[in-house]
Amino acid sequence: MVAKLEEKTNQLVAAMKDMEQRLKQAEADKVAAEETARKLGQIIAEKDQRRSALETSLQIEKEWRTTLQANFEQEREKLIQTQTEVAQLKDLKKDYSELITKHEELTTQCKEQESALAELGSHLSESKLKVEDMREAAASHREAHWASDETVTNCKMCSTEFSLARRKHHCRNCGDIFCHECSDNKMPLPSSSKPVRVCDACHTQLLQRYSATS
Repeated sequence: MVAKLEEKTNQLVAAMKDMEQRLKQAEADKVAAEETARKLGQIIAEKDQRRSALETSLQIEKEWRTTLQANFEQEREKLIQTQTEVAQLKDLKKDYSELITKHEELTTQCKEQESALAELGSHLSESKLKVEDMREAAASHREAHWASDETVTNCKMCSTEFSLARRKHHCRNCGDIFCHECSDNKMPLPSSSKPVRVCDACHTQLLQRYSATS
């Protein structure tokens, strides 16, 4: 019995040693598996990051393609519009050439008519000047008043008092009395055959009237 018990004890001890070795091997395998799992986790995380980066790049690529497509459509519309404008410009160029031809014809006609009108104008100007001179003479006769030397003591324009040194001068157009400085101009009047003394105001007025008449 003792021998059998010892044998069984030895068997149990051997089994325990085998179990311990298996346990150590299992722990080693566990550690190796955990390390492998950790490395796989890192690889998976890296793959996820790369996947996220690729998805972002893909989204950017899609947006860029969409933008390019929109720009392409806009450029195509601009090209069509430009082609239409070019066709319109060709039509306008043709119309412009026709208008130039008509303009040249009309210019020739206008020159001929201007020559005819110039001849008529020369005749009309002479008649108009005669009529204007008659009107001015009549108006001057109606409007002008010959101021009296006794009642006037100062120049009508600059209000300077007359004296022996500063003499009185009548304006032959309006009839008022002025000093020499304010009436040192001479102009022909309808009522006079040669230039006569006029005041500065009448001189300016007559110049404007003659300029408008001419």
